[in-house]
Amino acid sequence: MAACVTVVSDFGSYTSMPAPLGQGVRVLVVEDDPVQALVLTLHLERLGVAAVHVGDGARALDAVRSQDFAMVLMDVVMPQTNGIEATRAIRAWEQANARRRMPIVAVTASAMRDECLAYVQAGMNEVLVKPFSARDLRDVVVRHLAVELRAQVSAA
Repeated sequence: MAACVTVVSDFGSYTSMPAPLGQGVRVLVVEDDPVQALVLTLHLERLGVAAVHVGDGARALDAVRSQDFAMVLMDVVMPQTNGIEATRAIRAWEQANARRRMPIVAVTASAMRDECLAYVQAGMNEVLVKPFSARDLRDVVVRHLAVELRAQVSAA
């Protein structure tokens, strides 16, 4: 079930964060703002998650078609192909190619009730509202990657 999570805290430190989540987990970061993309990428890497960044929705679809990702962190407002259009295209591609339904989390400052509903209807699993803390990002990643993380721990 999708959820609209409203978070108002700023980025915190990692002093109370547990050990990194593990190697081999790849997350696609779809963000047109290079600073926001860098922040997300650095936070994911601190969690032990490999981040691959693309700058728009069309490139997101290309990346999903050519690489395997455990999940997608998707900005909503982007030029050319926005996050809603990209999510719809990814969901259609997954269905047409009998692929697993990968978690897609909207990362946006636009989180009014009707906007959240539109994200969910497009196929997004959750909404992470900017600004958010490092712990909030970690919680979202862990929640959506539980299956991959459990398999990784079992294989170790």
